[in-house]
Amino acid sequence: MKTTKLLIVLISSVVFAASAAWTEYRLVLHFGIAFSLFAGVAVLVALRSALRRAPEGYEDDDGFHVSARRKQTERACDARLSQLTHASKIDMARLFSRS
Repeated sequence: MKTTKLLIVLISSVVFAASAAWTEYRLVLHFGIAFSLFAGVAVLVALRSALRRAPEGYEDDDGFHVSARRKQTERACDARLSQLTHASKIDMARLFSRS
């Protein structure tokens, strides 16, 4: 029974990968490489956001254990915000300066 399930998963994975590759091929032929690049970046952004939302923890024989997140102090958050604001003001000044 275990080998049957493994075989079904293997066949399903191969069919899915082949159909995804064929679809990608047809889209590249129709839209050009720009669509492929856009889709790749969109998938990477989605994976990054999912990984950032995922809980931190570990898994052992008893299951998955979520570790407590360290709370960020309000001062540290404000410092980062002020640094970002300052950096964006400098960038805007460079953008509109005539040199």
